[in-house]
Amino acid sequence: MNSSSPSSSQTMKMVVAPASDHPEGIDLNSLVLFLQDKLNISIDLYRCSNYEEAINALTDGSAQLGWLGPLAYKEAVAKDGGIEAFAVGVKKGRSTPNYNSL
Repeated sequence: MNSSSPSSSQTMKMVVAPASDHPEGIDLNSLVLFLQDKLNISIDLYRCSNYEEAINALTDGSAQLGWLGPLAYKEAVAKDGGIEAFAVGVKKGRSTPNYNSL
């Protein structure tokens, strides 16, 4: 989350890194609806074409929320220390957000 969040009468922009559109991934549309309801604010979901686009939107302040993987988050923090992680996605049927790579 970018620390320059707008007031409740505005719209927040949420950027999504491209790999987050995997069919077995998290239902981001439902997440946005949940956040809008709980925060009483409108959220514009934008699916980025690459990681750099998502990182730049968060670090230049044009987006206030983002769904990033661990490496993209690390890169965003390196560019702007004001970026703060506040949630981790957990797939249905799992109890931990473990990520494995080869």
